[in-house]
Amino acid sequence: MDSTATNDQERADLPELAIKEGGGGLDALRRRYSKPLYVLLTLVGLILAIACANIANFCWPVLPRDSAKWHSGSAWAQAVLAS
Repeated sequence: MDSTATNDQERADLPELAIKEGGGGLDALRRRYSKPLYVLLTLVGLILAIACANIANFCWPVLPRDSAKWHSGSAWAQAVLAS
């Protein structure tokens, strides 16, 4: 295959191939996006905590009634409570 550069001047004007270390790209991405990702992680954790608290709050009034009803109607529970 023939080169497109026909003389030394044209060969000198060709762009050079620059070889860089591959790990530097990940480091640059890490530096650029680490703080926003930590903020996002914190917000997601906060939203999950609020959601869990809401679910627990919705279930809290129901659980004692249901468990008391279950304990009073269960022969096993009455035997355990009687001993």
